Parts: sequence; structure tokens; C-alpha cells
Amino acid sequence: MKKIFFWLVLIGSILVILGSCAKDENEETTSSCATDTTASGSITVGSETMSGVYLSNCYTGFAEVAGTQVFPSDVKSGYMALVVTGDAAISEEFLIYTDAACSTPSLTWKQGRTDFTVGSASGSNYAVTYKESTIKIKPSTDVAKSYMETFASSVGISVAFTVGNETSITDNGDTKYTAVDGTPALKKAIIKKFKKENNLKYSAEEITVGTGGKQVLYNAFMATLNRGDEVIIPAPFWVSYPDMVLLAGGKPKIVKCSEADNFKITPNKLKKAISKKTKWLILNSPSNPTGVSYSKNEIIKLSKVLAKHKKIHILSDDIYEHITYDKSKYFTIAQISYLKNRTLTMNGVSKSYAMTGWRIGYAGGPKEIIKAIRKIQSQSTSNPSSVSQAAAVEALNGTQKFIKTRSKEFKKRRDFVVGSLNKINGINCLLPNGAFYVFPSCKKLLGKKTKLKSDSEFVEKLLEKANVAVVQGSAFGLPGHFRISYATSMQKLKIAMERIKFFCKNLN
Repeated sequence: MKKIFFWLVLIGSILVILGSCAKDENEETTSSCATDTTASGSITVGSETMSGVYLSNCYTGFAEVAGTQVFPSDVKSGYMALVVTGDAAISEEFLIYTDAACSTPSLTWKQGRTDFTVGSASGSNYAVTYKESTIKIKPSTDVAKSYMETFASSVGISVAFTVGNETSITDNGDTKYTAVDGTPALKKAIIKKFKKENNLKYSAEEITVGTGGKQVLYNAFMATLNRGDEVIIPAPFWVSYPDMVLLAGGKPKIVKCSEADNFKITPNKLKKAISKKTKWLILNSPSNPTGVSYSKNEIIKLSKVLAKHKKIHILSDDIYEHITYDKSKYFTIAQISYLKNRTLTMNGVSKSYAMTGWRIGYAGGPKEIIKAIRKIQSQSTSNPSSVSQAAAVEALNGTQKFIKTRSKEFKKRRDFVVGSLNKINGINCLLPNGAFYVFPSCKKLLGKKTKLKSDSEFVEKLLEKANVAVVQGSAFGLPGHFRISYATSMQKLKIAMERIKFFCKNLN
């Protein structure tokens, strides 16, 4: 947060200074603009060296900058100084005021960094690192207080400010660049998680961290697929799987899994789908969109088929691991010892810890695949958000007690939704044992009597007539169904079920 604010302020301030110092021939300048360069240390940035104190006296012209919300809305003037106190230390001061004369303060901002170093250039940017940063903020007005609290919240930091009092924040460097595929602290937490919960042992070189689970999957396909390579995808499937494969030059091989098989791929169907071009099998358990998960026995049966095809890799999407019901014990395919060295086990914090917007996914797998993923990521997004990684460490290492409590609540909603749907004529819904989705069939409501030709038309009319939003099954590769998410309040679910019931009743 501090680095972001510093650069915003610095850039904005420079623009103001330049604007206030610039003078047209027919224009008078009312701003004061003075600098002082008394040397007391130096920092080298590339081929440039900064030394001493860079000072800007009270200057006006803040109105334009304030209007861009770089600063609190009541700012009229300001003062800034960049102070270099040694080769490894730097401090910045920003004082902004509610009047043009720099007499009535709005916000005081003082920041010092220790072990400050500047690395080599990357494009037009320089890598800046520091061991620790301490920032002291003193809001003098309610406007400044509100501004700082909003700003802190927007970057994931919860800090309460008091008007007239100084608040100190110490930063341990979580706002700087990290290793491309995850911080050592986060990798350590992931390794611990895999060992404790899945009995899987990984080294740091076998762990990758991406900007959400989606990026991990995308990177894996981009790193491993050659044109024409086939990826077996059981349907219904999460909508992004086939497109990811296509973007990587591969060929999705869709295997439709019926209600009779609980929407799961069987050993026989897997055997028939395998060809000489098969590179990956995707297993998503619990599943999006069906909510069903594979039992240990079912995974063992699939593994016996895969044991005969040693060149096939398995991508296990375990993102809903912690949302399971009915005393089902979670089992992932990498726990089959002879498959671990060719399985990429993907997970993340979005579903388990409700951290969707933080965008942190991770995976454990073979070193050669992890290394290839790292190369792909280094040329795209580079490292995931450093702040999000720090938050993920806390999530993984913190208490996990809430998971069982939450699952109990989700189970209540699942039971209600499934029970309500199965009471509606023309609707049939299996009881899933994980995630927060149900995948009911609407096939009996399609045809001459209702004049509805497809699940897509059913979904459109349901939204149009009943104001209930669901997703058509054809989007997930299995027409004749629709997906409902029950990750919402019981009150809203009750209203939705009543509306669906009324809608279906009046189709005939």
C-alpha cells in the first residue's frame, strides 16, 4: 500500500510542480516552487544517482490533482520532500493542506525504509527492494481520515485512523515483487497443507502459485500441449477447460457422463476415450457444475486404467476440496502412489476461504512441469499479487474450524434446494455431495407441450418470466439440464424455488 501511494503522490506532485513552475508569456505564476539539494547520502538508480534532500516548498495547483482523487478532496496545497540519509536508507515526507497557504493541515505522511536497494532496469522500471518500511500517518480532518481508511481497505489492509492522532504501520516488504511462482512463505504453507490434509509430500520446486487456479491450469496446458494433443474432459465440465485446451493448440475430447453414472466418468468410458494422442485427463472433484465428487474406490478404479498408459498426465482440479457433505472423506488421485509423479494437483484459496477476489491458486506436481509453468508465467503476469500471497499464508496456516461450520450450513441449503426441485413436475435433481451447485434435469419440460426447444430457451424464459438466473447445461457440455448455485442466503433460495415452481407449473 505504501509504495503504491508513494508513487501516486510522487507522480502527482511532480506534475503539479511542473505545472506550477511553468509560465506562459501572458500568464502570471502564483505558486511557490523551490528546491534544496543538500547532500547527505546517495542512491544509484541504474546509471543515475540521487543524493541529498529533494525539497518542494509550499505550492498550489493541487485542485486539479485532488480532482483525480490522488489526494483527499479537501486538498488545496502541499509540500513534499525526498530525503536520502544514506546508501541504504531513504525517507519521504508529504504534507497536504486545506488552504492555499500551507497553514491548515489535512494529512501528514512520513515514511522511512531501511536496507533500501535498487536493482537493474526492466523495461522502463527498476526493481526496488527493502527490508522494512515504517509509515506514520496523521489525518487532521474527517475527510482525510475517511480517505485513508478507504484507500487502505482498497488494497486489503484494515487500519482505523483517528483525527489528530498519528498511526504507525510497519511493512515487512509484502508490497514488493516476489519470486515468479510464489513466496517461500506461501510455498511452505502449501507444502504443509498437502502433507497434513492429503498425505502428499512436495518440495518447493514442485509447487507453483498463480493468479487464481485458472491461471495454473492455463499455464499447464500452454507449457505441455503440442498441436493435436488430446485432453480428455468429462462432461459436464467447467466452461473454461475446453477453451484453454484450444488456446494451447490441443484438442478437447469430451466424454459425456450421464445422470445414471452420477455425472462421473467410468473406467470403461475412460478406456474408450484414450488414444495415442491423449496427453491429459482432467478430473474435477467436487465438480462444477454438478457438485458430485469421486469416492476413493472410484478413483482407484480409474487409476487402474491409467496405470496402463504411462504417458498420460492427470490434472486434478481440487478447488472445492473443503466443501463436502455426508461424512465423505476427501481423496485425490495423486494419493495413488504410482500416479503422483504424473499428476498436477490444483487448489486455491477462493472457494475454501471465500477469497475469490484475492486471486491465488496453487498446484503441486512434477518438477519438469512446474519448471515449464514458471517459464510461461514469467513472460505473462509474473508474480501473483504479493499482498494476496501474504493473505493466503494466513488463510492456510490459520484456524480451519470454520470449514466444518460452513459445510453444515451449505448442506442445509443443498437439502432444501434438492428437495424443493424434486417436488416440481418435470424437474429431476440428483443429490450432490460437494461444492455449492446442483445440476437438475429439465428434459421433461422441453418439447411440443411447452414449446421450449432447449435448455438455453428454458433458462432465458425463466429469467424473463420469473427473474431467476441459472445457467444452461449446454454451457457445461451436457444439454437438457441447468445449474443452480446455492451459495446465497436461505431467504433468497426460498424465493427462487417458489418462482421456479410457479414458472414450471404455468408452462403447460
